[in-house]
Amino acid sequence: MSTIPNNLLTNPFKSLRLHHNYSQREIAEFASVGAQVVLLNEFGCYSHPNPKILKFFETLGELPEVMELEYQVFRDLTRDAALARAANPLNPFLPLSASGNPPHPGFFNINSMQAWNKWKRQFNVSTVGFCKNLCIQPSIITSFENSLYARNWNFIKEWLWP
Repeated sequence: MSTIPNNLLTNPFKSLRLHHNYSQREIAEFASVGAQVVLLNEFGCYSHPNPKILKFFETLGELPEVMELEYQVFRDLTRDAALARAANPLNPFLPLSASGNPPHPGFFNINSMQAWNKWKRQFNVSTVGFCKNLCIQPSIITSFENSLYARNWNFIKEWLWP
């Protein structure tokens, strides 16, 4: 059970959208973005809020600096909560010690797609659910898993543990 208050696990852009009584489609139209962009922004899948959506809410009197900060807090807390629920919550990319011993019990190093899939399966959700829980764009995971970045473990590590 998470000790993080539920209101901190709600994306500030979703809260603002609901507060101003807009649908995701309306936000997409007003901000001139696709509905998928609004959805991914509300999932926290971008490293920063979408600038067009941010600008739209600014026209409603919201402060962009506050929205940016709350978005980052939301992303950090959401990712931390998801990792805490995982069977192997610690960063699986930590290097082995000089003696070759793992840095913590239950550790396994993600150094192959097989190890990646084993680690990902512990979240027991679809790829989209995995991306939502860890605040990462689905296209990043899809590209990685389709071998566009499969040899570049640092690439995926930077997205998951910024």
